[in-house]
Amino acid sequence: MGGAFGVVLLLGGLAVLIRHAATGADPVMAIPAGALAIVLGGFVVWRREALTLADLGKLALFSTLIVTVAIAARDTPYGAGYAYIWGAPFAVAASRRVGVAHFVISALSIAAAYAFQAAHVDDPAAFSEYASSWVIAVVSVGFVLLVTSVILSFLESTQAELDDGFERGILGMAFLDLGGRYQRVNPALAQMLGREVEELLGAQFSEFTHPDDQAVSLDALSQVVDQGTAVFDKRYVRPDGSSRWVCVHATILRDDQGVPSRIFAEHEDITARRRAEQAVRESETRFERAFEDAGVGMLILELDGTVQRANGAAAALFGAVPDEVKGTSIVVWQHPEERVAGREAASRLFSDGFPDMFERDVRYIRSDGHVVHTAATAALARDDEGRPAYTIVQLVDMTERLTARRREAALSTLGQLGLTTESMSPLLKETVRVVAETLDVSHATLLDGDGGDILAAWGWDGEPSRAHARAMLDSPGALVLDHAATELRFPTRALLDAGVITGAAVPIAGEGDAPFGILCVHAIAGEHRFDLEDVAFLESTANVVTAAVRRDAAERELRHRALHDPLTKLPNRALLTDRLRHALSRARREHQSVAALFLDVDDFKDVNDRHGHEGGDALLQALAPRLQGCLRANDTLARFGADEFVVVCEDLADPEEALSVADRLLEACAEPVTIGGPGGTVRRTASIGIALSGGADGDDADTLLRDADLAMHRAKLAGKGRYEVFAHAMRELALDRVAMLNDLDRALAGDELALHFQPIVDIRTGEIISAESLVRWHHPERGLVMPDEFIGLAERTGRIVELGRWVLREAARHAALWPGLSVGVNVSRLQLSDPGFVDEVARALGEFGVVAGRFTIEVTETALMEDPAAAETALLALRELGVTISLDDFGTGYSSLSSVSDFPLSTLKLDRAFLADHRPEAQRWSIVRAVLDMARTLELDVIVEGVETETQRARLAELGAIHGQGYLFARPLPAEALSELLHRGSPINT
Repeated sequence: MGGAFGVVLLLGGLAVLIRHAATGADPVMAIPAGALAIVLGGFVVWRREALTLADLGKLALFSTLIVTVAIAARDTPYGAGYAYIWGAPFAVAASRRVGVAHFVISALSIAAAYAFQAAHVDDPAAFSEYASSWVIAVVSVGFVLLVTSVILSFLESTQAELDDGFERGILGMAFLDLGGRYQRVNPALAQMLGREVEELLGAQFSEFTHPDDQAVSLDALSQVVDQGTAVFDKRYVRPDGSSRWVCVHATILRDDQGVPSRIFAEHEDITARRRAEQAVRESETRFERAFEDAGVGMLILELDGTVQRANGAAAALFGAVPDEVKGTSIVVWQHPEERVAGREAASRLFSDGFPDMFERDVRYIRSDGHVVHTAATAALARDDEGRPAYTIVQLVDMTERLTARRREAALSTLGQLGLTTESMSPLLKETVRVVAETLDVSHATLLDGDGGDILAAWGWDGEPSRAHARAMLDSPGALVLDHAATELRFPTRALLDAGVITGAAVPIAGEGDAPFGILCVHAIAGEHRFDLEDVAFLESTANVVTAAVRRDAAERELRHRALHDPLTKLPNRALLTDRLRHALSRARREHQSVAALFLDVDDFKDVNDRHGHEGGDALLQALAPRLQGCLRANDTLARFGADEFVVVCEDLADPEEALSVADRLLEACAEPVTIGGPGGTVRRTASIGIALSGGADGDDADTLLRDADLAMHRAKLAGKGRYEVFAHAMRELALDRVAMLNDLDRALAGDELALHFQPIVDIRTGEIISAESLVRWHHPERGLVMPDEFIGLAERTGRIVELGRWVLREAARHAALWPGLSVGVNVSRLQLSDPGFVDEVARALGEFGVVAGRFTIEVTETALMEDPAAAETALLALRELGVTISLDDFGTGYSSLSSVSDFPLSTLKLDRAFLADHRPEAQRWSIVRAVLDMARTLELDVIVEGVETETQRARLAELGAIHGQGYLFARPLPAEALSELLHRGSPINT
């Protein structure tokens, strides 16, 4: 504000001088007044920062007083206006309101002064002069006020713009006292510090300064006070813990005495720049570290190829240290064959239009003379103007990798050959060749497992390798020969004579513990020294050969197994059939006969049941060599099935020869066999079927075997332990069975089957208490077929399960029609072994609403004892269901209650054979009484089957038998007939 007042004073002084010059008035006052105003204005402008508003007011009063005294001394009444003109700028500078008041008071005072003067002046002309002076004085005061107001408005606008620039400035600005406390802060600085403006006012700048920059800030503060200005970088800490870098421009502000009073500071946020600089420094550091610590060779080359810098890996690759490589030309280290290609690559790198980088494989020569294979990558670095500056080269040692690839390729080649070769000889020969070429040695040998025979050799006949190979057998692993002249573990004279200096030998494992062979390699002087990696390659090669050896053995074993029985080692069915075909072909050419003898061990299943499958296997193993000893020289014995053997007799001049072989076979089988364990001696006979070739009957191997099989079954039916010769009737019977089997499949799918029911009655009263279900087959061509004709066939072919399922549902359906009657169903062993059998019974009963207690499952002793565990599981589940279990045909199987006492039985059905036995009557009825007594002891009900006469019924009643079944009471009846009989309700045969 002092500057504004100084300008006003200057303008006021000039106005006084100009006014008096224009009017020609008294210059005595105009000149001193104007000069005084100009001098004071200049003083104010010079000291503008040191003058306060109070100082300006005092200066105005002092100046007005001087002018007033001067006017009074001149005694010029109209001169009072000069005093007001002089004070006008100060009044306006003080405020607009003071300026207006000053103008009014000055106008009234001048008017009063001139009116007073006019009262003493008689001369009109003088009065006119006074009046004009008054008007000029008033106008002058008003003009000065107007000009002063315009100037001050301009200055205030300029000051407002300066203040607005401070507040809205992009740079952070602040006024601080000399102690470093903020007096005024703009929003930009507050935003840099992450705080509010009010939060900073009065605070010490060090409160927000980063701890590491406190000393820098204090030094800068001292520099500003001492030198007037300072520029420095520092960090401020924001409330969230982050920091901001700022560049501070600080300037000292002084008072009118030149003493520092406060500090003005501008702050530029340079965080991004400092971070970029830090990133550059870190990048340079990382580059330095990466360059020095890189696991690959790094070189920096000048444009002429001179090594400017080399890291440790690159120097080690050259067999030197970095200082030895630095300053040398890269050409010095290149393999001579690489130098031309290297110059061409460098030329393209420096030429326009080519990439600034290339990759290629380069060989270098180490300081020890060894060749190093590398993968080199060269990149051209350019300066800021794009001109080539230097080249960065990266070298990756590929020597070991190339060696490894070469060895992997060799192993792969051998491995493929080992998988495809049909014999070992080509593989062994290729092995020694590949090993020698891969290791770059002169000689390779592969000897057999004891170091005796030479299986393959490369570069020599392999004879000098024998001592080395045999010594390896006594070594725990590979045996490396460092130098033949100093070797003491085995004789080396033969190797030295052959020029060999170094070598290595490894074993090749075989099928068992003994080695298959020994792989040896040997090198002449200066050719190769064998290290651990070489030994590892040789061992890998040995493993490949071992795999091939074992594969070959496995294939031979598979071929043998494919054609031989693993238990008896005899030819199997496939080999037998092939030999039989060839035998028949020769027999046709030579007009001779061939015989096929089909042998089946009698009651073999009993051996498995009593002695387990191990006992059965032992019997077969004992029989095989016995049977083989019964044959002629050109006969073939084969195991055809579980307990079946087939003998092919060739070159039969007389069919009687085949019968002689059969007799010897029967004698051999009949001899006792010891199979181990308690009771381990067994004696079994055999049944043999014989089929002879000749004409239409013997032209085909399959037909001959089928005929022999049929003859064997005929021998079984004839009493076992014998042989039968095939007749055409046997084949017709077999064909009839096949036809019946096909018809049975049709019957199961259609409606040809039906159930008949044979009543079971109370012997005493003749009352029907239950009925046994019996299946009948109404064949469209054969008529009524009885169970004996097809049940056995169904069991042998497995169709009994499906047939039994049909019978089960039909029996349950009819049982629902007879609420007071219990219905029984016969079940085979195959049904008992079926995991879903019990669920089928439950579903059938539930489907037709039959109470389980009115349903009886009838099983035979044979069915129980063939698979006791499965039978017991099924019967226990049926008993839980509530079904009654009945043992059918008792006396025809094991004939022992003790053998079946562990099963959950409810009823015992005494077989008809007890009543039809040819023993004396007294003995027969004693047996029946004993069975009835034992059954009562075991709390079993008894049903006597086969009651056909009244005498039998009466005798059974005397013995205490209650229930009976037989033709005396009723034959099996269709369901309708049984329903009618039940409806009548009359007793049967009482």
